[in-house]
Amino acid sequence: MTTYAKGQNYVVDGIKVISGGSGYNDVTCVDSAGDLEDRITFSLDYQGGLFADPRRVLNAAKVMVKIVVRTDKISEDFGTDQTTFTRYGLLRDVEAVNDTANFIAGSQTNRDQKETFSNLHKIRITKKGSGPTITSSAFVINNDLTNKTEASASEITNIARLQTSKSTSLKTLSTNRVSSFTATSSTQGEVEIISTKEVPFVSGDVIGNNTDISEEYNFTSILSSPTVKKFTGKVVSSNSTDITVTTQPREVSFSFLYTLGNY
Repeated sequence: MTTYAKGQNYVVDGIKVISGGSGYNDVTCVDSAGDLEDRITFSLDYQGGLFADPRRVLNAAKVMVKIVVRTDKISEDFGTDQTTFTRYGLLRDVEAVNDTANFIAGSQTNRDQKETFSNLHKIRITKKGSGPTITSSAFVINNDLTNKTEASASEITNIARLQTSKSTSLKTLSTNRVSSFTATSSTQGEVEIISTKEVPFVSGDVIGNNTDISEEYNFTSILSSPTVKKFTGKVVSSNSTDITVTTQPREVSFSFLYTLGNY
């Protein structure tokens, strides 16, 4: 068996055949490290056999993939505070990041093993001096955040003018967009953001919400960082949706139709 380290555990990611032999049509595992023999099954096919060409097996040029998600399990399984989702999609060849090297997300996962990846930063903010009290409505999904410590005076002026003007000549650079927000107290909150930067904020930065750039908050710390490399992968399918997560069990299914060999 071949394995790789994941935290304090070792994950089995394959079985290496040392000597294939011949003259048999079934294999039984009688002994393995960690007493895993009851969990290992073999499905054998001859070289160039039934599963060598999926088009021939399916007798079709197109394949539909259906994925079912329990919405009440999203927070538990995916470790996010996000409750509203507006898009879903299927991506291929996204690069994941670990402590040693990048790899294609899912390539080190066993069949039927669930593994999650995230492109979000989760940050902690606190009340700034006499600034606004932190409430649940301080930030909403798709709000843009500005690092007021880095932004120039003219950039901040343009952001403020955008709230009252419809002029197409006014432009601002958005690098941080909110996906969820939780007010943990009246002086502290946690924001999940999609950022174009590897490190969106550092100690001492002051954050402004573009919807009211005059209101300021202190950045305190980064609680978690993305586990995928930015701007990698290819979008196979992307569609809009309208899902609000609750604690009630609910299954939501997503279907993808793509042409074999052309996606």
